[in-house]
Amino acid sequence: MKNFIAKSIKHLQKNSRQILTINQRKIHLDITRNSQFADLAHFESILDKQGVVTNEQVLHNHNNDWTHKYQGHSKLLLKPKTPEEVSQVLSYCNERRLAVVPQGGNTGLVGGSQPVFDEIIVNLSRMNKILEFDESYGIVTAEAGCILQDLHSFLHDKGYLMPLDLGAKGSCQIGGNLATNAGGIHFIRYNSLHANCVGLQVVLANGTILDNITNLRKDNTGYDLKHLFIGAEGTLGVITKSAILCPTLPKYKHLALVSCRKFEDVLELLKKAKLQLSDILQAAEFMDQISMEAVNHMLGFKNPLNKEYPFYALIEVASNNEGKSDSERLFSLLGDTENIVATLKYDISLSTAHYYKIVEEVRLLILSSHEFTDTEKQLIKVTGYGHIGDGNLHLNVAIPGYDSSSLQDKLNAVVDPFVFDYVKNVRGSVSAEHGIGLQKAKYLSYSKTPEMIEYMQHIKDIFDPCGIMNPYKVIMDSKISQ
Repeated sequence: MKNFIAKSIKHLQKNSRQILTINQRKIHLDITRNSQFADLAHFESILDKQGVVTNEQVLHNHNNDWTHKYQGHSKLLLKPKTPEEVSQVLSYCNERRLAVVPQGGNTGLVGGSQPVFDEIIVNLSRMNKILEFDESYGIVTAEAGCILQDLHSFLHDKGYLMPLDLGAKGSCQIGGNLATNAGGIHFIRYNSLHANCVGLQVVLANGTILDNITNLRKDNTGYDLKHLFIGAEGTLGVITKSAILCPTLPKYKHLALVSCRKFEDVLELLKKAKLQLSDILQAAEFMDQISMEAVNHMLGFKNPLNKEYPFYALIEVASNNEGKSDSERLFSLLGDTENIVATLKYDISLSTAHYYKIVEEVRLLILSSHEFTDTEKQLIKVTGYGHIGDGNLHLNVAIPGYDSSSLQDKLNAVVDPFVFDYVKNVRGSVSAEHGIGLQKAKYLSYSKTPEMIEYMQHIKDIFDPCGIMNPYKVIMDSKISQ
């Protein structure tokens, strides 16, 4: 009996292996593997373990902007370490028509560095090396993932500074700064990144590496292609390296906060500052009283002046001269102007004739609107501040201490079209320094003619014929969704 049972078990084991083999073969033939796993395996063959991220919590931070207004749904974050890795990633994505969103420090305000749907995020934070500094010409060469503050610190020790300075410098990256052509507070002195970038390395959608990294101050040979990528917001290619011309560090700085009774006095102060301090003028900023109150309340800063005024102007001068002479010139200017007693986010550029008028118009719009209750009208604060020296206004509509999505939606519906229509009618720019991104893509025609947009699309088609690079941003048409 025992022998019979043993033989029966052996027979069943043999047959079960055959059945299992047959079933395995059948399953293999009937089921197709999800191509997403093939994509993931390919990226893992290009990048190391830290370079391929699928963790939902980590992805959440990269899918969302810091204002929590824009939220993507990407399932994959790639973090290459070299331009060659970026090239391999983009080449594969282009072949497979997988959309890509280049991302730096993710500090933007217009939804330019977040996915709209499930696009793959290519984050450059691991490409963060400062590669070279040419002390003869003052040119720093760095990878795109370098934090702006790190570049400032590096250059400060060598007696130089970055021509770009802004509030987010502790987390923004130079590649993102270039991609959005960030302006900053010292624009009036050092001009734009277009003026200070002498070389650029860019990876195109098909994986081609355009390498124009150079330390030459002058190169008058053919088309200067780097300017196409500065301000293109990653829609034409991924910036991977840059060479930036840096000014020497001023030895002396002086600041003055001036109160003004009316906005015309701010403009008069700016005019006198440019005439009398043109060679040492470093920054010219302004804010209204509501902005000053917001700063006092939210940041705990106290108004250094003893009395409140409708407007304030901040003048900064800097040079390598003996401090006393520059301070005397600054206080001479203040003597001449002694009689001039001194949320929704819109980053716009306007002529001085319309610069502050739009702030007043938005306040009147809200007060006269039937969309808001009297209580809501009292809560809404409209503030204006910005870089008066270069015509860049930051118009904010805030609801301090009040959290209501319905009120936010009403504000968007009422204020958005008004602001952009106003800018269009006075021939301003809907984006002074933050870029177009997703938020302002539908308003591009307010600042660009149909002919200009048509040729922008032609350029896009040349560099990104499959439409994989940061789709839905800047130019609304996207081949990736067709």
